[in-house]
Amino acid sequence: MLESGSDVAVKGLEEMKGLGKKEFIQQTDLLGMIKHENLVEIISFNSSKDEKLIIYEHVPNGNLFSLLSGKTPEFAQGKKLTKKADLYYFGVVLLEIITGKVPAQVDASADDLSDWVQSAVNNDWSTDILDVEIVAEKKGYDGMLKLIEIALERT
Repeated sequence: MLESGSDVAVKGLEEMKGLGKKEFIQQTDLLGMIKHENLVEIISFNSSKDEKLIIYEHVPNGNLFSLLSGKTPEFAQGKKLTKKADLYYFGVVLLEIITGKVPAQVDASADDLSDWVQSAVNNDWSTDILDVEIVAEKKGYDGMLKLIEIALERT
């Protein structure tokens, strides 16, 4: 809890220990610029030689693990999670935010959400793959295209 009385969550980033302070700050600043009603806000971060921490707003009533709809292939198979798995799932979460769909809601002809988005982008790109609330804003399509590209690179 902060002096202001606000609850926070602190996440230790074990896999980023080897990252230099400058690189960590750049990555954290980039993440902090992403704003969406379904993402917790990054309040602050700490970088030392021995640890890297991100401080988020606290979200009560549950945990992220129980809320997420999909699992990385490694997790589903009971294997040890890796950085590659983290990147994969980051891509899936981005696609869920952009499309407004969870993997189980995609067209039956697609194996998963990333296949469905990739097919739509390759064949008949339209705003149909974007969440209706994003389309209603009538702006930010270039940003959405970049986010789709980032997500597909990771899935």
